[in-house]
Amino acid sequence: MKKVILLLFFLLSACATLKIVPQAQTGSQVDQESLAVTREIDNISVTVRLADVSVRPAPIEQNYCSFWIEINNQRSSLLPISFKDFTLVDAEGYQYAAHEPAGLVALLKPEVPYLVPFPYVGYYYLGDAERGSAADQFRSKSSFATSRRPELIELEALPEDQLLPHSKVAGKIYFSAELRTMRSFNIHYQVGALPGQKTFPFNFSFSVEKN
Repeated sequence: MKKVILLLFFLLSACATLKIVPQAQTGSQVDQESLAVTREIDNISVTVRLADVSVRPAPIEQNYCSFWIEINNQRSSLLPISFKDFTLVDAEGYQYAAHEPAGLVALLKPEVPYLVPFPYVGYYYLGDAERGSAADQFRSKSSFATSRRPELIELEALPEDQLLPHSKVAGKIYFSAELRTMRSFNIHYQVGALPGQKTFPFNFSFSVEKN
């Protein structure tokens, strides 16, 4: 029943225009054209905007969304960066931790069919052949599907490193969350800190608008 309800929801929402709109807050700047929001605290500037409502149709039930993040370290010291520093919280209070990019790649990769050992080429079982055919159809011409390889998810991810002083870094973070069922949500960023440094939070609010 849950799958049927979700299917009906997506069929109805496909006819509607969805916008993820950042909400203006004290000390933040919103770019209405790109729908990005920027905030600066203690010589660290962070910009956040939606990248993908759905990263790609996956052979799993859970949807994954992504956000583009740019971090500008205006300090004279290193700044540790990690996807683990980010959390999404919806209007109902449910919390979603950012997903490890490498783990997401493994989840989204299609299963490799069992093949008869070289030099024979074929399937051990008819069921394997049917699954292979279905996988090929899934990766086809549908306007909802993407032809991008899952490996690009990791390449486009926000790098995990120590950001040099007066330097910038940008990339995507990924959440196991379905934004299309939400009314609003917050992206929390807990600034990483080296020994002797203080950590502090950034908060970015977004509304989900359907027309």
